[in-house]
Amino acid sequence: MHKISFENWIPARSGLTCLILVLLISIFPLSAFSWDGFDYDTGDYVEIDDSDRTSVKPGAIIQIYDYDDRDHHTVEIMSVVKILNATNVDVYDQDTYEYRTFEMEPVVVKRS
Repeated sequence: MHKISFENWIPARSGLTCLILVLLISIFPLSAFSWDGFDYDTGDYVEIDDSDRTSVKPGAIIQIYDYDDRDHHTVEIMSVVKILNATNVDVYDQDTYEYRTFEMEPVVVKRS
């Protein structure tokens, strides 16, 4: 009779855990949790965290990630203008003391 040992199953469990994590990340990509836009002044992309997206209203203070200097910035929303599929967001960057305009990509709501 063979003795069953659970010690040999531990690597298989960690491998299965890694596989599950990879599948979850591929199903729910990290970019789905931010609102992407483009800053034509710097020529680089910016991201607004999805939790801040509902706060994008004049007077709101939010955090953005700026790919130009690879850093987070605190900005105050000055205006939001929606034109067709684009949304222009004018902000005052409290870290660089500059006014900036972002063209945000459209938010697509999928209906099932």
